[in-house]
Amino acid sequence: MSTRRSTIKSEDVPASSKIRTANVEDIEESSLIFSIQKFLAHEGLAFSVGAIRDLPELSGEIFDLQSAISALGHVGYEARIGRLKPRKLKKDLCPAIGFTFDDRAVLIEDIDKDGNFVIQKRSSEHEKE
Repeated sequence: MSTRRSTIKSEDVPASSKIRTANVEDIEESSLIFSIQKFLAHEGLAFSVGAIRDLPELSGEIFDLQSAISALGHVGYEARIGRLKPRKLKKDLCPAIGFTFDDRAVLIEDIDKDGNFVIQKRSSEHEKE
């Protein structure tokens, strides 16, 4: 596994699309943990994957969206799940965690001056770089 950073141009995101809330059962667990880890690193905090798994108040076998919210709460962040149109996401809300249409979490690091999203995602050996 490796980290992949890319930019999504604002014109590539349909105006009617939303940064959607994934179904709790469908979210790809490893991408969610990766995004939490990168979010915390962006804020100057270093946590291993195991430490992130242990952060939620109720640790279960599956690390889901509720686990992520609890984990972030335990290190002092207020987290919520919600829907937001891409054009409504502003630079001051970054870094933020968003979800792709294939149920993977990504870290939205920044929005550049042209309105493009700078994202970081977990890539697998099956993806082309």
